[in-house]
Amino acid sequence: MTIKVSRSFVQGVIAGIAAGFILTAASLLLSEVIYGADKPAKDDTATIDIPQIVKSFDDKVKELKTKHAEKKEADKDELERLEREALHNDREAERERLYLESVEEQAETYETYESYVEEDERSMIRRYCAIYGVSSPLATAISRLETGNWTSSGYLNANNWGGMMGSDGLMIFGSREAGCEAFVSLLKSYADRGMYTPEEMGPVYCPDGTGHWISLVGQLMFEELVG
Repeated sequence: MTIKVSRSFVQGVIAGIAAGFILTAASLLLSEVIYGADKPAKDDTATIDIPQIVKSFDDKVKELKTKHAEKKEADKDELERLEREALHNDREAERERLYLESVEEQAETYETYESYVEEDERSMIRRYCAIYGVSSPLATAISRLETGNWTSSGYLNANNWGGMMGSDGLMIFGSREAGCEAFVSLLKSYADRGMYTPEEMGPVYCPDGTGHWISLVGQLMFEELVG
């Protein structure tokens, strides 16, 4: 292959070599071959900012670490919430199981009621509790508290077993049985709404002086349970 160059180019190369500028001569030769003697060499260089690349990489790593930490914390909170919910459900299930066992024991004891003639208060309460599925120690304790151990005028004159009030004041019942059944039925309605204990019933049954009421009912329940 033949390369044609200008006279001035040849003179420049010779002068460069003679002066020891080998790189200059080589540059002139390469420029002449590719672009021609009168064209400048093309600048193909590019600048790479290494510190900026490293900084961008570090920022991305920090961002990913932050997101990972946030997700880990959120997963931990959700797990703790599920554990608390499971523990609450277990306690509720155990309480309901004990309550049902108590009701079943009462039902077994009072399978028939025809033999009752003149029952005492505890016996009548237990009978209706077995029918309605209500805790008899709880019902007996509330009745004792509300009637002063069945000595109040409301109990003796109105057959009101639980200090129950209506729109016209103290509720009056035509018989002891009717009053007792109405009282136990009321407690059953509380149980149907998830209220099984004095602590749960107190705010509804006795809005005024709830804390004192809960404490007294608890003491009387203990007396009924231990005999």
